[in-house]
Amino acid sequence: MIKGVIFDFDGVIVDSEYISYECYRDFLKTYNIIFTKEDYIKYCPGKQLITTMNFFKEFYDLDIDIDQACQYFRNREQYYLDKDGVPLKKGVKELLDYLVSKKIAICLATSSVEKRAITILDNYQLTKYFDAFVFGDEVKRGNHFQMCF
Repeated sequence: MIKGVIFDFDGVIVDSEYISYECYRDFLKTYNIIFTKEDYIKYCPGKQLITTMNFFKEFYDLDIDIDQACQYFRNREQYYLDKDGVPLKKGVKELLDYLVSKKIAICLATSSVEKRAITILDNYQLTKYFDAFVFGDEVKRGNHFQMCF
């Protein structure tokens, strides 16, 4: 019998990966670097922002301040969130309702920072479904390293 379900956030609960891609693309464009969707898929999903920016710094040999690069990303992300919002993945609400009806514990484990994830969940009135949360700003390594799980 299943006692609990752990959900990732980006790409599972909400369709937000395209926003991250746009932000990284915009950032690298300021250095005249073409960043494709294939590059994003290969290097970025599931990684914490600071990890990705450090990767870019080394991979592209960029002379950047990591904190400023992360702030650029957050500003662009907020722009896209304000402009278009982030769509909920199809069937998520129904699945959460089903799990609650079966008294199955629900946890969110994400490399997203708490403020961002909770804001988006609150916009869809989904926060109430979750019994526990683990956010990217609470662990040293993102969900690729399974620390948040």
